[in-house]
Amino acid sequence: MLAETSGVYRPSSIYLEPYKIWLADTMIFIIAAVLLGIAAQQARLAFQHAAREIEERRRTEAALQEKTGYLTALHETTLAIINRLN
Repeated sequence: MLAETSGVYRPSSIYLEPYKIWLADTMIFIIAAVLLGIAAQQARLAFQHAAREIEERRRTEAALQEKTGYLTALHETTLAIINRLN
């Protein structure tokens, strides 16, 4: 805008026709909408992947805690038996 008012840039009259302005704006809108759609789809897929990974980690952690509980009980039982034998 500043370049136009100072005379540095003179837009071509081809681009100033209302139909061509509308067409250019429409094309820009369509391209932006498509790019936003692609970005939204990629974000949705990334969130789904992250949710699956978090769920898998929760299951793994629960399994590890269960095994830790079994090993702790086995260790305590073994120590109790050793103490009784001594």
